[in-house]
Amino acid sequence: MKLLLLVLISSAMAAKEFHTLDVLYSRVPADAQQRTVTALIQRVVGSRASQFKAIVNPALAPNRIDTFHLVNENGTVTIGGSTGVAVAMGLYYYLTNYCNCQITWAGQQLDIPKELPKLPKAGVTVSANDRFRYYQNVCTVSYSFVWYKWEDWEKQLDWMALHGLNLPLAFTGQEAIYQRVYMKMGMTMKDMQTHFGGPAFQAWSRMGNMRGWGGPITQTWLNDQLILQHKILDRMRALGMIPVLPGFAGHVPEALSRIHPKANISQLGDWAGFKSATVAGAQVAIKKSSNFSGRPADWNVQTVCEFIESIPDCAPYVEKFRSEHVNGAALLELDKKDLKEFFEMPLGLAVNVCSHLKKYEEKNK
Repeated sequence: MKLLLLVLISSAMAAKEFHTLDVLYSRVPADAQQRTVTALIQRVVGSRASQFKAIVNPALAPNRIDTFHLVNENGTVTIGGSTGVAVAMGLYYYLTNYCNCQITWAGQQLDIPKELPKLPKAGVTVSANDRFRYYQNVCTVSYSFVWYKWEDWEKQLDWMALHGLNLPLAFTGQEAIYQRVYMKMGMTMKDMQTHFGGPAFQAWSRMGNMRGWGGPITQTWLNDQLILQHKILDRMRALGMIPVLPGFAGHVPEALSRIHPKANISQLGDWAGFKSATVAGAQVAIKKSSNFSGRPADWNVQTVCEFIESIPDCAPYVEKFRSEHVNGAALLELDKKDLKEFFEMPLGLAVNVCSHLKKYEEKNK
C-alpha cells in the first residue's frame, strides 16, 4: 500500500506542469544559435570540426525539454539539437560515449579516432531529464570568476554548454548599474566606494555581510565588468541559455539617509567582525529620474535604453537595444513591425513604444 501511494505521488508530481514558466525560453533565432554552436565545435575539436555538422531545430524538443539527435552521414556526425546548448550536449555525448574523450578543468583528452566511430543506423536521440539545468551560486563570482577575462569566460561558457547547462547565474557587472541609479539620486563616487566591496569581496558585499571592504573599487573596474557582462550575456543567449540576472536585495549605501533623511532605513548587525550594510525598508519612495531629453535623433545608446525602460513592461527588451547599439537615429527608423519581428515584442508593446516615441517627439519639438 505504501509503495502504491509513493508511485501515485511520484506520477502526480511528474505530470505537474508549471505554466508560469512558459515565458522562459530562448528567443534567439535557430540560425543564430546554429552559427554560435558551430563556432563552439571549432573551438572544442579544432581541425576535426569539419567532421561534425550542427543543426538547431526547436521542433526536436518535446515540451521544450532540450533534445539532441546524432546520426552518421558520409563520414561525418550530424548533431541536431533543439537549442545551441542541446547541440553542444550532443557533441559531448558523442565524444565521451563513442570516442572516450573527456573535457575537465583538470585536463582534457581529445584524441578523437581518425575514423569517427559509427552510431546505430537509426542514430541516437537523447532528451534532458529536466527542462532547466541551473548552474553556479552567488559566492562563486568572488572565488575564481572575479579575475576572469573574456577568454576565461568563453571557455567556461563552452564547458557549460557541453554539459547541458541552460540556466546559469549571470552576476557580473551589477555594481555599474547600481552606481548609475545611486548617482542619479545625488550620491558621489566616494559614496559608491564606501558601499561597494572590492573585487574579491563583492559576493559578500552584495549579500549585505560587509561594505567597502577590499576596496576602494575604481571606475575602470566598474566599466570593464559591465562590458564583460554584455559579452557573457550575448554568448549565453546566443547558445540558447536563459541567464539568471541579479535582483535588488535591498542593501543601500549609508548615503541614502543623507539624500532621503526621512526614509525607513535599518542598519544590519555586524557579520564576523565586518560592518554590515544598511537596508532600505518598504517605505522608501524614490522618484524615478530620467536622462532622456532633447531631440531623439541625438540620443546615444544609453539614453535609448533608458527611454525604452521607462515604458511599462519594456524593461526585458532593454539589453537587446543595447547589444544592437540602437541610438536615437536608429530608433527613429524602427516601426512596430521591426519591433515585433526583430526585437520579438508583442504587438501591443511594439505599438506602445511607437506611441510613446511619437508623443515625446511632439512634446519636445
